Amino acid sequence: MKRFLGVAAMAWALAGGAAWAGEKFLWVESERANVRAEPRVGARVVARASFGERLLAVEKVGDWYRVALADGSFGYVHEDVVTDEAPGHLWVEVDRATVRQAPLAEAKAVAEVERGTMLESDGARGDWFHVRWGDGRSGWIHEQEVDDDPPATLFVITDRAVLHATPSPDAEAVASLPVGASLQELGKAGQFVEVRTDNGETGYVFKDAVSDERPTWLFVKVSDAAVVARPAVDAEVVARLPSGAEVLAFDETHDFYLVLLEDGRVGWLHEDDAIPMGKR
Repeated sequence: MKRFLGVAAMAWALAGGAAWAGEKFLWVESERANVRAEPRVGARVVARASFGERLLAVEKVGDWYRVALADGSFGYVHEDVVTDEAPGHLWVEVDRATVRQAPLAEAKAVAEVERGTMLESDGARGDWFHVRWGDGRSGWIHEQEVDDDPPATLFVITDRAVLHATPSPDAEAVASLPVGASLQELGKAGQFVEVRTDNGETGYVFKDAVSDERPTWLFVKVSDAAVVARPAVDAEVVARLPSGAEVLAFDETHDFYLVLLEDGRVGWLHEDDAIPMGKR
C-alpha cells in the first residue's frame, strides 16, 4: 500500500505543485478509510488510512476528496469517512488518567497520564476520545478524565514562596519558587494550590503566594527611583533605577509595586515613580 504525503511533498503541494486551488487538511474519522484509484465505490484501493490520520486534499469531486500520496500520485477518499475539523486539545483533570487500546472500559490499558497533561484529540466514540500525546503515542481516554479548558497559569508574587510536598505549611519543602515563576494550576486544597513547575515538579504552594494575573511592565518615570525592601516609605533602599528603566511588577500593595530586578533580586517601587505599560 502507498503511504500518504510526507512533509516535503506537502510543502511542494502547498507551494503550488498541486494543480488545484483550495487544498486543505482532512482527518480520518472512521476506524479505517480506503483510498481508491477513482472516485467511486468499488474502485481499486491504493492506500488505507487509520482513524485520526491526516490527509491533504487537493480537489473535491462530487462526494469524494482527491488526496495526495507520498509518491506524488493521488487517490480518492469518500467525504463520509473524513472531517475538515482540526484536532482539538484536552487536558487531564484527574490525578492519573488511563489511556486504553480501544474505547471500552475493559480494553487493555496502554498508558497512564498525569493531571494537567495536554492531549491532542482527533475524534470521539461515544464517551471516549481518541488522543495523541508526547512522542506520538495514542489511545482512548474517557470523557470524565479530561477537560477542554486548559489549566490556569499562575505567577509567583512573593519572594519567599515554597513548593511543599503536601498541602501543609509543615510539609517537606520540594523547592523554592522565585518571584515571577509561572506555574500550571492542577487543583485546590484548602489554603493551598496544587501546581506543576516548568521543569515538571509538582507540589503545593500557599494560595496567597500566587496570582492568575499576568505581570505588568512598568516604565520608571523619575531619576534615581528607589526600590525598597518592604512596601513602606521609610524602608531600606535595596536598589535605584534610572529614568526610562523597565521592570516587571508582580503585585501591588500600599501604593507600592513588587518588582523583579535584573540581578534576580526583588523589591518595592512606589507607584508615583512608574507608569504601567501593559501585561507581559
